[in-house]
Amino acid sequence: MANSFTRPPRVVGGNKQTISAKDFNALSRAIEELQNTISPSSPKSKRRNAQLDPFWTTISQVEGSDPATYEVSVKLGYLSYQSNTPAAQASDLGTTGWIVPTINGISMERGEEVTPTQPDALALFKADLKKLKLPLPANESWVYLRVKTDVDGFPKDGEVTVEAFDEAQESIHHIRLSPESDEEEGDYFFLILKTKADESDPPRPIAERRITGNREMPNQLIEILNLGEEGEAGRQEVYKGYDVALDKHDVRAVLQQQTLGVPIIEPLDPGKDAVPPKLNEEGVVITPGEPAIPPEKPGDYIRWRTIADRSSEGSDGNPQVIVEEMESDQEDETGRKRKFVKVRGNAVNEAHSDVGLFDINVVDGLVTLFAPKVQTGKNLNLSIYYLDVSSLISGGTWTWAPSLKQKLYWRNGLYVGNANPDVGGIPPAGLVEQDLFELTP
Repeated sequence: MANSFTRPPRVVGGNKQTISAKDFNALSRAIEELQNTISPSSPKSKRRNAQLDPFWTTISQVEGSDPATYEVSVKLGYLSYQSNTPAAQASDLGTTGWIVPTINGISMERGEEVTPTQPDALALFKADLKKLKLPLPANESWVYLRVKTDVDGFPKDGEVTVEAFDEAQESIHHIRLSPESDEEEGDYFFLILKTKADESDPPRPIAERRITGNREMPNQLIEILNLGEEGEAGRQEVYKGYDVALDKHDVRAVLQQQTLGVPIIEPLDPGKDAVPPKLNEEGVVITPGEPAIPPEKPGDYIRWRTIADRSSEGSDGNPQVIVEEMESDQEDETGRKRKFVKVRGNAVNEAHSDVGLFDINVVDGLVTLFAPKVQTGKNLNLSIYYLDVSSLISGGTWTWAPSLKQKLYWRNGLYVGNANPDVGGIPPAGLVEQDLFELTP
């Protein structure tokens, strides 16, 4: 964060005129440079600044602690902010200003007050000063300026604190995942001090990194990581755009659905556990193992696919399914026409009925009804024979012998042809066998 903001304007001189923070700092630097020029050999001239920087931290042992515990004192600093959101306009804090942080519920400005002389006031003052010293939870600790915001990035209720943790903290950006989801408030951690253990015995915490200077917090901190929403598998947040009117960056949510078929948005690979190889009794590998495949991290990628037209198998070349990009009458925030994808058929509407078999309806090139009919007719095998009576045998006696001409088959009351339809030659139950004879001259 930028450190140009120093502290609120002060009142100086007997006439109570106001001087800005920028002018005050410039005046202080000029006086110090002048002092260094006049007496360059004085001890003060070797100091960078007679006044410690904002949020300068000092580590000390807690008085009387055994074993030793440690605490940190933090020099007064400020958070400046700007926001023109409706929440800021309605807040007592206003759209711009500065906020005094607190430590353990005590304003940091308390440590800058003149020590009172009244006994009761002095006792209360000393008690508050003790609370302004922040206990370090471990030799390796992180001290942050913590700022909580509303869903639009405005400091919520002016809640700015200095806190210490035994592990690094990650900031949460104020976002709205989707119009239907809960709004996400912000929780930002600006590092002031990182400590580590030194090489003494027993070890004690020393400063590994200090970051001083007042903080400026603009309305939009772009710390959006495409990591998805915890507890809802497959949700991805992707950048939508910048709302100029509200000075706000928006994201939109894409939810990956785990459904049948080929996904339009490819679901993330859930990963696979390692499979050990199988060995026989002699220790010889029978089947090789498989290495573990780590799951995809949410936000690494999203693969999109297009939808193609479905061509008809017919000879007329009329497609069965048509995909079109359409433009609606509605406009988006920029005044452009909203577009959408329309899937439709080929405008073929027909109805077909095969007596005894099925009914079928086609609407817009797509089958909307296919109703097979229940067959309840008889099963019949009809054998047709012919008798040859064209020749006489001596003595005037007629002789004849039937010959099979063809065999016709009916199943469920429907003629199915002159080939045996029975699978494996096994006739159906209730089969009727009928013979028919024809005479030939």
